[in-house]
Amino acid sequence: MENQQPPSFSAYEYAKMSSLIADSIQKIEKILERLEKVGDRKNIMLLLQVLDNLSRVHAKLTSLGRAKARRQAEKALEKARQILGEK
Repeated sequence: MENQQPPSFSAYEYAKMSSLIADSIQKIEKILERLEKVGDRKNIMLLLQVLDNLSRVHAKLTSLGRAKARRQAEKALEKARQILGEK
């Protein structure tokens, strides 16, 4: 197998993906409430697994987004220091 680089997204893209996943999580939770009312245990279990997976992805994307935003801010700060140091 070749060594593949992970995709590089901006902090904004990470935040947008994280927001979309959070929205999906809320929708699944509403569906789960409806399924509980009718007692559909089979589909409840399936959706709980999906919800767990989405929650893990959401947490990871949020973490990656914060790290990316921090790196971008550090680069901007360093660039500003260089500009101010030159004057």
